[in-house]
Amino acid sequence: MLFKRVLATGLPLNGRDEYLDKVVKELDKLEYKARVYKVFDYMKNIGKKLGYPNITRENILDLNQDTLARLREYALKEIDESIRDSKNMIYTLSLHQTSL
Repeated sequence: MLFKRVLATGLPLNGRDEYLDKVVKELDKLEYKARVYKVFDYMKNIGKKLGYPNITRENILDLNQDTLARLREYALKEIDESIRDSKNMIYTLSLHQTSL
């Protein structure tokens, strides 16, 4: 039995996303449909909508904790909505440990 959702955390820029991309390629070879959701990317896009147009990996931790929490919450909700009803894929969420 495979997990439908896998949460991978770690310090920013530690190679986690590159590793997860390799895992997805290997799963695809085994004919499993898999996808990586990078929470930072969702936080960045939501930030633009909320008036924070210049969020980068280097400056995201400069935002106050309430803003970070709100961006993370919205990002995870958006990801959850997109995968909630799917039955055929393995989803990996890549989340910065410092944003937990």
